[in-house]
Amino acid sequence: MSANPRPAAASAPKPLSHRSRAVAGLGAVCLGGALLLAAGCGSDSNPASPDPDPGTATGSISVTTVWNGNQPDADGYLVRVNGADTPVAVSETTLLTDIPVGAHTVELTGIASNCEVADGASRSVTVTDGGTSVVVFSLSCVTALRDQVLFVSNRASDSDLFVMNPDGSGVARLTTSASGTGVTNAAVSPDGRTIAYQFSTAAFVSEIWTMDADGSNARRVSDDGQEPTWHPDGMRILFSSSRTGDFDVYAMNADGTGLQNLTNSAAKNESYPVWSPDGSRIAFLSEIQQSERDVWTMSSTGSALTNVTNSPAWMVGVAWSPDGTKLAYCSDRPRPIDILPADDLEIHVINADGTNDRYLTSNTVADALPSWSADGNFIVYVREMTPQDTDVFVMSLDGQSDVNITSNGAIEYVFAQSWCWAR
Repeated sequence: MSANPRPAAASAPKPLSHRSRAVAGLGAVCLGGALLLAAGCGSDSNPASPDPDPGTATGSISVTTVWNGNQPDADGYLVRVNGADTPVAVSETTLLTDIPVGAHTVELTGIASNCEVADGASRSVTVTDGGTSVVVFSLSCVTALRDQVLFVSNRASDSDLFVMNPDGSGVARLTTSASGTGVTNAAVSPDGRTIAYQFSTAAFVSEIWTMDADGSNARRVSDDGQEPTWHPDGMRILFSSSRTGDFDVYAMNADGTGLQNLTNSAAKNESYPVWSPDGSRIAFLSEIQQSERDVWTMSSTGSALTNVTNSPAWMVGVAWSPDGTKLAYCSDRPRPIDILPADDLEIHVINADGTNDRYLTSNTVADALPSWSADGNFIVYVREMTPQDTDVFVMSLDGQSDVNITSNGAIEYVFAQSWCWAR
């Protein structure tokens, strides 16, 4: 993207000097005073002239962006000086002219979440009369997911992690698992740069791993855990683990340090934990007895527990809406008039305080594992077509639009943080 220099601002009218104001006043007297001699009014052969307008001293600022790495920002950036924005493309120089002499702050905005600016995105410069100050912003960008959907599929025989656009296009494979192993759950970090995932070993042990968004730099961060999700700051990970017997909700730093048991409840199994968008609450499923779960919330430290659904049923997955006011989950809880099979899972949306529970799906197949779009208008979820064929669907929040975006005969899943909110 190229940008033309900003046109010079129109000069404001200059006030009259003391001398010119006096001359103007004298002229007014001459015109209005009948007794004054005509010779004394404007007949001077060398009349007084106004002082010359010195104008406003200005200079220029040359701004250059230098890009390194992956996924440059295709939309370019904005350079802000004195409250005015000027577009500048990736790896381009633009000249800002007619900048008043003096100190100014030059700020680069519109930077993608996967890019960082060396030495910061704000610089101080001093503009001199007729001179050009030079500013260079050096950006390093890494691969990141933006408004894309993570999903697990066995379309390539083993269970591996893939990514696609919300319409099902642009499918890319991120992992290649050895026979007898595979990825069974995953979550993308808030900035789209890192993926946490559940990896099942050949010995049927579930571990938590993280990797870069392009599938590189995989590292194990927990030797026992499942269903990872991210804190909004991208620094911590929630997951469930049975390392002490029953399944509890744990939190740890993204590198695996700082492990905390947040529920530590005997004779109960907690699963599918996920932080609210502001990080203040955690939603999860609690199983009181086999096949009976409720959606609960608690504070980020494990206190202030609240039963949101208060209607034990089989449930799989729970996800916060982007504004933190609602929860999507799936349940086989029957309607007041039971027209659905007893084991039929349907997608529900409920207010976070437990009010206004409503169905989004109503059919004779199982719908599960919802995940919200960044704007809160759509939900991606899984529908069981047959026991060996689960497809990924996207529907509008009103349930009117419902589109199959995979439809290839494989077993495929999405999860609470499958839909990346980074832009």
